[in-house]
Amino acid sequence: MSSPDFWSRIREARLGRVLLVYAGASWAVIEATGFFIEQFGLPDWFVPAALLLLLIGLVVVVGTALVQARPAVEPIPSRPGIATPTDASAGRLLTWRNAVMGGVFAFASWGVAAAGWMLLGPGDESSAPGGLGAEVQKLVVLPFENLSGEQDEYFADGVTDAITARLAALSGLGIISRQSAVQYRNSEKTAQQIGAELGVDYILEGTVQRERPNDPASRVRVIPQLIRIEDDTHVWAATYDEDMAEVFRVQSEIAERVAQALDVTILEADRPTLEARPSESLEAYDYYLRGNDYLNRGLLAYLERAPVTAVGLYERAVELDPDFALAWAALARAHNRVYEAGFDPDAERLLEARDAAHRALLLEPRLAEAHLALGEYYVQRLEHGRAMDEFEAARQVNPNDAVVLRSIGAALQREGRFDEALSAFERAAVIDPRSVSTAVEYGAALGRAGRHAEAEANFDRAVALAPDQIAPYASRLAYYLFDRGDLDRSRGVLEAGSQRMGRMAFAANLMSWDYAYFRILADELDGSLAQLSIESFAHDTVSYYYYYFARAWNHTTRGEPETASVYYDSARVILDDWVGRTSEGMLFRRQQAWAYAGLGRGPEAVAIVERVLEMSSPSEDALDGNDNAELLARIHALLGQRDEALDVLAELVERAPRYRASLRVDPAWNALRDDPRFETLLSSDR
Repeated sequence: MSSPDFWSRIREARLGRVLLVYAGASWAVIEATGFFIEQFGLPDWFVPAALLLLLIGLVVVVGTALVQARPAVEPIPSRPGIATPTDASAGRLLTWRNAVMGGVFAFASWGVAAAGWMLLGPGDESSAPGGLGAEVQKLVVLPFENLSGEQDEYFADGVTDAITARLAALSGLGIISRQSAVQYRNSEKTAQQIGAELGVDYILEGTVQRERPNDPASRVRVIPQLIRIEDDTHVWAATYDEDMAEVFRVQSEIAERVAQALDVTILEADRPTLEARPSESLEAYDYYLRGNDYLNRGLLAYLERAPVTAVGLYERAVELDPDFALAWAALARAHNRVYEAGFDPDAERLLEARDAAHRALLLEPRLAEAHLALGEYYVQRLEHGRAMDEFEAARQVNPNDAVVLRSIGAALQREGRFDEALSAFERAAVIDPRSVSTAVEYGAALGRAGRHAEAEANFDRAVALAPDQIAPYASRLAYYLFDRGDLDRSRGVLEAGSQRMGRMAFAANLMSWDYAYFRILADELDGSLAQLSIESFAHDTVSYYYYYFARAWNHTTRGEPETASVYYDSARVILDDWVGRTSEGMLFRRQQAWAYAGLGRGPEAVAIVERVLEMSSPSEDALDGNDNAELLARIHALLGQRDEALDVLAELVERAPRYRASLRVDPAWNALRDDPRFETLLSSDR
């Protein structure tokens, strides 16, 4: 073809326009490929595969454009025995229809390969229990020993947590969570014993010492050592003696050296977390670590109001460094915890949680801790669908974070997806095998599912892990009373907790969870209630109305309604104030309805519960929604409205049969026990 003919063909093919369209489509394909790799953990070689397909497609598109632009030619008459020169076959092959169909087929094949990798590939997080792949090496970072004195314990914990987080970002390692690792602080167990209990292959331990304790600017010495469980061999050790300004580099280098010692490849996608420098202000970082020390105490130290202290420390951290994304996320979680625990029911508290989470995401859009905090905010708002979206976003970044998995499990239960919820809790239990919170939540979920032997085992584990804390006892008690209707075993829990914690301390902490224990176990707890006073709860004002309710019920059962009314009214005054300060406080409204019913103000009590059901109905929330329906039945029963109570109960137990268990033991139903319809509800469970 002569040069003029070639350029003429180019012009006729409008090749510039074709290439422009193809470039735009290619950019969209590359962006989509990057998204799927990031979201679903596809291997990096999927990008070159897509580029190769696009290159082949470019050749096909250019060839098709040139062929289709060729002017029509008269066919040459054929003669017997002589081959006729023709390129008609190219014209039939290189058509726009064939080009489009070929591209669709090529990328459909790529999509099938991607789907197959996600389902069957070695990187699938669900290929082994707990989301830890069967082939990954499992490691626990034990709490680094603090050599600087008690006042620096929070700092040593912060170094441990930071190294744990950086190692957890590496795709080739399975890291046990901090909640389980902290159980081995100052433990005298051998490496083999710890390894067997946690199911790990390696232990990373060490010491931390600041030259000047409690001083954010002090020099710091960190001495880590990596131990192989199989033969108790020290695989690697080092000494870092640095200025505090280098503490982030030290944390990163320790994690990287551990990965090298275990022959774990560090992917480029893992490096941002591995090499993160959370703050440029050492003072802000120190306040952040102090805040973590309080927030990590959780509800196990309920009467301590630890989250309130954490809020103040985090606020100081972000004041010193407004770009400190991790501190903003932690501040959001602390605000959520303060609101959830009832230390401050003001709606403004939730708005502060939301704003802090948004600030963290503005600074770091993929920060898992920020997505977790925002999800917890939506839980308080009863927007469980949006909460689930945020928890899933956190899971994509940290697929083996036990707190995220527990949050997902709780959200799935509310959606009625109980089997999936159990799977999430099971995975959390593998990653977090010695966490009290995980054992308690998993046990409760198993109990709701009727898997009682497994539920018992988890409650046993929780008590063994924290025999001096109220959470395991209160959760086990709720299981026996509300899921099993077993008074004898409930009494056993009371006895065990009282012996371990002391009778009065146990009673005060138990009331801080739910006064219903005092209602159902009135005889067993009557002596403790007589000795408890408002002063027993110190600064825990959230428990005041529980105390008044327990007193009111005690006088009700003694046939002293006038005295009972005084206590019900004291509870009402507190709850009216708290409900007036929040638009989302379903818990406070539930208790407010009980106070009005106790005062005999039936229409107001029923109206409050109906408002609660609007906030969370059984069709929207398989946990709180059904609890709200049960509350409506209780209110009707307390008010003597037998028919209304039985109608609600009949629908409830048909929808959720496990609610029958408490009918046998809760004196709130005493007014209905002589009704044949109530007996029918009970007998259908036998």
